[in-house]
Amino acid sequence: MEVIIVSGANKARYSSRIEEITNQHLYLAMPMDKGVPIFLLPGTEIQGRVIVNSTVWEFTTKYVDKLAQPILMWLVEKPEEFVKIQMRDFVRFQTALPMTVRLLDDSGQEGEPLAVTTKDISGGGLLIIARQTIGKDSNLKLTLELPETGCIEANGVVVREDLLLELKVYRIAIKFTDIKERSRELLIKYIFKRQSRARRQE
Repeated sequence: MEVIIVSGANKARYSSRIEEITNQHLYLAMPMDKGVPIFLLPGTEIQGRVIVNSTVWEFTTKYVDKLAQPILMWLVEKPEEFVKIQMRDFVRFQTALPMTVRLLDDSGQEGEPLAVTTKDISGGGLLIIARQTIGKDSNLKLTLELPETGCIEANGVVVREDLLLELKVYRIAIKFTDIKERSRELLIKYIFKRQSRARRQE
């Protein structure tokens, strides 16, 4: 999950995870900045974003205290509500990653692998750059290796294809039609992590 400090002097975004939930509190793994624990003042306002079953939920809470046992943790107030974030509004990230696509015929047989590059990725599909046409409405088998995360496989359909004349390449939008929830969750978590890293470097 991601925690965002929205008040006080230490405004930033960090990675964390929920360790425990009680009637009044959340116990969050203490965020680190280059290996150094992040300590806050009581009452500091925090936003959190967490992924559950491929859905992103957002909440607002306040920091209460730090705990050292059994691990370093933040003790925060239990949020009054969790708000669902629409995937199309939240998870989209521009990144160039090598991937493989294979055409699927009507019987589901796979064609020869075609090497392409992603332009952006999201929980619902991909935008890729290819050196040859694939064709609108084509069904595809997709294989994408996410750095530091793992390999995901999915089926998709081409919903748009544009020829970029100056570059002599095709920009192709693909919508997932069949993806395991585990693979979608890995994809969203990867985007989440990369977005957080990019924001910290701003």
